[in-house]
Amino acid sequence: MAIQTTRLKELLQLYLSAKATKLDEMELWDFVDDPSYEQEIDTLLEELIQNQVDEHQLTESQSTRILEQIFSHGDSKTSLRKLWINIAIAATLTVIVGLGILIYSLSTAPAVDFTQDISAGKNGATLTLAGGKKIYINDMTSGKTDDVSGLVIVKHQNGEIICQTTCRPGGQIAYNRLATSNGEKIKVILPDGSVVLMNAASSIIYPSTFAGMKNRSVELSGEAYFEITKDKSHPFIVKTAGQEIRVLGTHFNVNDYNQTAGTRTTLLEGSVKINNSYLLKPGELAVNKAGSVKVVEADLESEMAWVKNEFYFRAEPLENVMTIIARWYNVEVSYQDEEIKHIPLIGRISRTKSLAAVLERLAEAGHLRFKIEDRKVTVLPN
Repeated sequence: MAIQTTRLKELLQLYLSAKATKLDEMELWDFVDDPSYEQEIDTLLEELIQNQVDEHQLTESQSTRILEQIFSHGDSKTSLRKLWINIAIAATLTVIVGLGILIYSLSTAPAVDFTQDISAGKNGATLTLAGGKKIYINDMTSGKTDDVSGLVIVKHQNGEIICQTTCRPGGQIAYNRLATSNGEKIKVILPDGSVVLMNAASSIIYPSTFAGMKNRSVELSGEAYFEITKDKSHPFIVKTAGQEIRVLGTHFNVNDYNQTAGTRTTLLEGSVKINNSYLLKPGELAVNKAGSVKVVEADLESEMAWVKNEFYFRAEPLENVMTIIARWYNVEVSYQDEEIKHIPLIGRISRTKSLAAVLERLAEAGHLRFKIEDRKVTVLPN
């Protein structure tokens, strides 16, 4: 058995370095097709992933060839799928370390089946006034400016919508709610000049004026990026379901979508204090899970990708990726095979592309197939 293990390790090393001959490959597939070696193969691959020594660094063409050959091998689909997941991790990591490449392209045709494509999300939101009246900002004509209850709404020809709140001296303070649905985003300028860019499926509750208030306080659900106007005498407060963020003047992002995963606060400029206890510095991320806050170095590219109108995934499980995509394209997602939910994906894709174009990139990166019917997406293994 020890001799067989040594040979198996040698074959995997040859294969990952793209030096295996046809005979070597045939011998390796014999091991793969034998269920008794499944655990042994997993262990050896994990060892290669951890070591990542120089001789296993792959070029883009090598990683592509390896994945293509794995994908084209038709026998023992269950064991091969598990083998592919581990090799994909190893290949992806080595490509990133060696070349900084985020998505490698395969020569196979895109695997997206659809009769009607779905456009990317758009600018839009619904404003609910203090009295309960709803205004659907999406329905406004381009270039039109409306002044509704102290809110000036401007929709530019490029599709960008800006809601500028206006202070009305002597008027009674009223709280409005601005909300985006799945597939919408909006920019709002608050009464103090602070700018808030809201992601899809998010909402913010804010007063018609901050005049006479000790604190400038708003309530957030979902995700938003803030650029706060400095005012030392009146701290700015962002309240979410599980935390309170206090700032004077700064740029930061708050992601409050998933309470189970925790509220994520990323600081770009200035300083913020979480729950009056945790002070963040620029480049730091605070993850708040049920009141327990952990501060770590932020992956700014990943956390801020949506502000730049991009998807950016770094070894993110497919299920998480599809949750983000479903929110932006306003679709439902189902899986033909639960196992594929855990496939890790790495990539950068524009959020302006159509759904089919995005799924084609994911199909290339994860060796998947997708089916779009109406506003439902089914994910299938290839």
